[in-house]
Amino acid sequence: MDNVGAEQIRFRCAISAINREDNIRVFSQDTSGGIREATCEKGRWNGGTDDDVIAYGILGTPIAALQKKTDEMTHVFFIGEGNVVREMCRDENRESWREGEINKMNIRVAPYSMMCACFVEGHNQQGMRLYVQMMDNSIQEFGCDDSRLGWLQMSKIGRALPGTGLACACTPGRDMCIRLFCQNEDMDIVEHCSRDGHTFKTGTLHIKKANPRTDLTAIMCGDTETQVYYVDRENRVREMCTTNDKWQQGDFDQPCVPGSQVAAVSWGPRRECHICVYFQGGYQVTAITEWKYHGRWEEGQRGLPPA
Repeated sequence: MDNVGAEQIRFRCAISAINREDNIRVFSQDTSGGIREATCEKGRWNGGTDDDVIAYGILGTPIAALQKKTDEMTHVFFIGEGNVVREMCRDENRESWREGEINKMNIRVAPYSMMCACFVEGHNQQGMRLYVQMMDNSIQEFGCDDSRLGWLQMSKIGRALPGTGLACACTPGRDMCIRLFCQNEDMDIVEHCSRDGHTFKTGTLHIKKANPRTDLTAIMCGDTETQVYYVDRENRVREMCTTNDKWQQGDFDQPCVPGSQVAAVSWGPRRECHICVYFQGGYQVTAITEWKYHGRWEEGQRGLPPA
């Protein structure tokens, strides 16, 4: 990989977001490696300070967060010293964070690996999936479907662009489909789909005008529509939407700083979907900006705390 590309990957600010409807939490990394949590409850933002650091990762670590609805558990994944995948967990009934089960696997990834995570529900499966890039540039899936068995190595999805962004989403129920998004070695954003929870095939999404190593994030609107956010070559955050595998360009189109990462959350049925998108728009140079959708797009919090 060229030195410029490696530097861009190492120092971009990680962003990950989770929510329970409009109660939103955003995790990002500060300049000393601390992973900070900022929270929004009833429209008011708090946190994001030195007191809200939950762990330390390598500088430039990606962050992937999940909020498990069944047991009120939050999982935050990142890359720690030695390029090893790390997980911190917190039960909503407790204030302190603890180390997660995936730490026992000692998963060593490529130094430029990004990551993404999602829940799967369907085909008699219910669990978590985590995707990372290994030293041979392949994308590897890890899964936890049974707390007694813990995390297991699962599908190997094939080679991708070194340092590719990663995003995933899962359609729940009988028509379950895990969708994984990354950039291939030609720098096109592509889709890999699994309808049985095990075997991945090439999907229909194909984007040629993305920034090299653009960050990616994916959400569900309702149970059927998947939306993907990425940064194009003009450093604008763009949106692609699909229902039944028919992809089309969405309305979201906002400028961001070069190398910005992107996170998003959603809630509500498809026709009444609420969406919040987070990225570095240039406010106070590095602050994370929020844009909100409920029928139309509008700017939310211009700079998340502590900006």
